[in-house]
Amino acid sequence: MSLRFIYGAGGLGREVFYALLDSGTRRKDIVFVDDVKFNSETSLLSVPLINFEYVSKYNSEEFRMVIALGNPHSRYLAYSKIRTRGYPLTAVLDKTAITRGSVDIGMGSIVSTYSVISDGSVVGKNCLINSGVIVGHDAIIGSHASISSQVNVGGGTEIGERTFVGSGAKIRDGIKIGKCVVIGAGSVVLKDVPDDVVVLGNPAEIIAKNLSNSPFNK
Repeated sequence: MSLRFIYGAGGLGREVFYALLDSGTRRKDIVFVDDVKFNSETSLLSVPLINFEYVSKYNSEEFRMVIALGNPHSRYLAYSKIRTRGYPLTAVLDKTAITRGSVDIGMGSIVSTYSVISDGSVVGKNCLINSGVIVGHDAIIGSHASISSQVNVGGGTEIGERTFVGSGAKIRDGIKIGKCVVIGAGSVVLKDVPDDVVVLGNPAEIIAKNLSNSPFNK
């Protein structure tokens, strides 16, 4: 038996649920996991919904987990908690997503509907690549990053860990973006971006530090 535990019972969790069904996972082999306190008989989309602490009642050899949270910092914290417990993760690649040539998708990452990842690119562990994203050749996306829908990542671009890229942003070829960066929706990034900042606009400019209490920061 190989159960699939979806950690996150919100909208992204439901998207992952249908991606798993489309990939051939049986409905009876899917379980939603969340941190809200409820009893083990709760359900969502006609499958069980359990509290994270209840996962320990399962044999870890019988399941794989995927983190369905959009915020990079939340993804990072959930990943740390899951790996501390020794629970295994799995990547989820929607059946409509396309990978061209040699592409490396890291453990626990999600590639959503109609996204395209080109030859030589590397997606780190526990990343979210949302719907309609285009990743050019030889790009590197750091672990726990979250790339929103309709983003265009140019070839040879490097995106740091725990960075958030808002919907519709465009990043020019060969750009280096630091860790824990927030790129606003619709921004056009034409130059390198340092760690721990918020950038916005066309062309994108730094508008603020990514403060220590930011949900996207360390």
